[in-house]
Amino acid sequence: MSMSFDEEISQTSSSTSSPPPSSFSPTLCFIGKKEDIVRAGRVTTSVNGCRDVLVLHHRGQLYAMDMRCYHSGGALQNGDIEEFNGRLCIVCPWHKYKITLAEGECLYQAVDNPTAKPLRTQWRSKGVKQRIHEVTEISGDVYVTLNDSTETIDSDFYQTEKYRTVALKTQQKPTPFLYPSKSWTDVDSGGDDGSSSRDGKYELLSVANNFIADEIKNVMSKIGQEIKSRILACDITGGLYLKIPQKVALAQYLLWVFLPDTEQRSQLVLPPPAHVDYRAACFCHRNLIEIGYVCSVCLSIFCNFSPICTTCETAFKIQLPQMVKPKKKKLKLLA
Repeated sequence: MSMSFDEEISQTSSSTSSPPPSSFSPTLCFIGKKEDIVRAGRVTTSVNGCRDVLVLHHRGQLYAMDMRCYHSGGALQNGDIEEFNGRLCIVCPWHKYKITLAEGECLYQAVDNPTAKPLRTQWRSKGVKQRIHEVTEISGDVYVTLNDSTETIDSDFYQTEKYRTVALKTQQKPTPFLYPSKSWTDVDSGGDDGSSSRDGKYELLSVANNFIADEIKNVMSKIGQEIKSRILACDITGGLYLKIPQKVALAQYLLWVFLPDTEQRSQLVLPPPAHVDYRAACFCHRNLIEIGYVCSVCLSIFCNFSPICTTCETAFKIQLPQMVKPKKKKLKLLA
C-alpha cells in the first residue's frame, strides 16, 4: 500500500504521553513542533551540526533516520512510503531500494529455485543498512537522539566530511545546461527556518546535466582519433567523415563541411572521403580475407576449413567423396 505526499500531509495523529521535564537529556536535539511536522509530513535537519537526519510522520508515528540512502546517497525525503510483507518502508527515489522505517533494514525479493514454474519469491532482509535514530516527544515538541552505536552502518558514509566536501562542490558548481541560474538547495524550501525537506528534482537535474557535460567533454577529447566503426557508418549512409587536425579550428570545419546541405556540398571542395575496407577478418588469425568459410550457426568467419567451429563448437557432418577401389587385375596363367 502506497501513500502520496499530499495524503501523508493530511494525516493527523493523537498526541502521545510526554515525559516529565526532568527527563530532558543533553543528547536531545530539538527538531520542531509536532503539529508542524504532522502538517509537513517529513522534514530534514542537521542534528548537532554533524548529521543530516530525516524526520517523518506516518500513521500517527514519528520516525527518524539518516537523510541519504545508504546505496548511492539518494534523497529519502522524496521517497514514497509503502508496505512490503507487512512492514512499512520508505522507497528511495533513485534506485527503488526499500528501507524499513523502524529498523533501517533493506528488503528485497529473493528466488530460491529459478527453474521452478511458476517462480516463487519471498521477502528477505539484507540487514540494517540505514542508521535509525530515536524520536522523543515532550509537550508537543519533537526531539531526536542520535544513534551512537559504534557499529558501522552503510549510511554512515554519506555523513563523513569527505562526502560533505564533494557534495558541497557539486552543489556550488554552475549547471552548464538546464536551469543554469537555479540551485536545488534554495528551491521549494517550504519553510522560513530551512528545516523542511527540499525538492530533489533540481538535485537530480544538476547531476544529470553534469554527467552530460562530462560525456561531451570526453567526446570532444577523442575528436581526431580514427574510429573505424564511425568511418564505416558514414560511408554506408553516404555521410562524410573528417579527421580534424586542430581542435582550435573546430568551428571552421563545422561551418565549412557539415553546415551546408547536400546540394551545397556538391559546389564545395570537400576533403576526400576516407577509404573503407569492407573485407572481413577471420576469427582464427584476424587476417582480412576476401573468400572464407562461414559457420551456419554463429556466423563466425574462418580462412581455412574446419569440421568443428572453434567459436560455438558446432560439429558439422561433411560427406566426404567416396573412395573408388581399384579393380584387381586378373593374372593370366601361362600354359
